[in-house]
Amino acid sequence: MREAEPLSLFVPWAQAIVDAQPRIAYIHAIEPRADGSIDTPEHLRKVEDTLAPIREVATRAGVQFIVAGGYTPEKALQHTSETDDLVAFGRYFIRKRSVRTRFPSVC
Repeated sequence: MREAEPLSLFVPWAQAIVDAQPRIAYIHAIEPRADGSIDTPEHLRKVEDTLAPIREVATRAGVQFIVAGGYTPEKALQHTSETDDLVAFGRYFIRKRSVRTRFPSVC
């Protein structure tokens, strides 16, 4: 189930977390790219679906921000070159054993 205005819930939540736990190591968030269990094509995603406000809360507090959500190795490298985020990989990579062949430059 999707919140009508997710940022109105999650930005204050992120702020409350860093206020309560100023030495927290990281905040992990998932790019809003799915509708239920189906990935939404990139051209149909909502512009207002962004992690930027949550990233700002983490960055201001000096907390590492980790994102996940459909990243390919190429998109992950692009994202990390544009932000200080770390990128986590999930379902497309965990079930396969060929990580070294998909990430040859870092393995």
